[in-house]
Amino acid sequence: MNPFKTIKFLNVDDFRHLRVVRCRGKEYNGYSLFLFYLRDFEYENIDELDQGILESLNQTQEAVLELNQKILLEGQLEEVMSRYELEEKIDITIQLSPIVTNELIREVELGREIFSYLKYFKANFRKGYDFMHLSNYFLGYLDVERLNLLQNTMKAI
Repeated sequence: MNPFKTIKFLNVDDFRHLRVVRCRGKEYNGYSLFLFYLRDFEYENIDELDQGILESLNQTQEAVLELNQKILLEGQLEEVMSRYELEEKIDITIQLSPIVTNELIREVELGREIFSYLKYFKANFRKGYDFMHLSNYFLGYLDVERLNLLQNTMKAI
């Protein structure tokens, strides 16, 4: 048996950071789920976009960033995600919208178009014995300029 394994790097343009968010239902509504998304490689550190996602999820459950890992090798993404397999997959939508300020209202009155961005996830899910309900639509808010800049730097999985 060969004691070596050949590894292959992805193309440098395909390097990413995998973020894994772990969510748990609050008291009397037990469940666990894992939500995955990729960030462009230059976004190694947690920023406003990541915080907006976590804050949106924390409105109805406990959500924490479980993992922030560089994805550099072929097959690495699938290998890491397989560690978080649960019984079911469910669809989760996070709507990222701008924080409405007086300045933003004035700009809209002058004709500026403002957008919300929908991010669709396939989350790994497990019901607890006391499971009652899970919301699958969440709202997050960011500064309008940061939102427009950062929303293209992530890909929901």
